[in-house]
Amino acid sequence: MLLQTFNEEIISVGSRVHIRDIESGEREVYTLTRPRDADVRQYRISTLTPLGRALYGKRPGNVVDVHAPGGVFLVEIEAVEQASYPQHARDG
Repeated sequence: MLLQTFNEEIISVGSRVHIRDIESGEREVYTLTRPRDADVRQYRISTLTPLGRALYGKRPGNVVDVHAPGGVFLVEIEAVEQASYPQHARDG
């Protein structure tokens, strides 16, 4: 049986993701959240949005297709930062 270990570079809920639009070169930073915590004005996007679905489970260096209502666009994942949790939350 193969055990999988947690990799801090894999995008998950709470990850802060630095992306670059391949076509325009525009860079943005989003935090991936649960749907109830999303707030696009604060750059907090749900895992259920087209961009959130495209990013979830990916790593820095990946280029992903985002299937949005306005069409498909490509973004490169430049960096991933994980949320920091209090020590007691990690020890449980």
